[in-house]
Amino acid sequence: MNFSDKAKVFGFTQAVNYLEKNPETNIPKLAALVDNFLPKEEFAEQRKAVMSAIEKKR
Repeated sequence: MNFSDKAKVFGFTQAVNYLEKNPETNIPKLAALVDNFLPKEEFAEQRKAVMSAIEKKR
């Protein structure tokens, strides 16, 4: 496994651990981070649906 693959696995593992600590608080934070990280046109409709579901849950 090269460095890039290890970094991806580490990042994913950290995100899952972060979500498991306090899902109700951390899911919206992680979704916002993804929104800031990805270009606006990437998965726009899917991200909009996820954010809408998160907001309804609050």
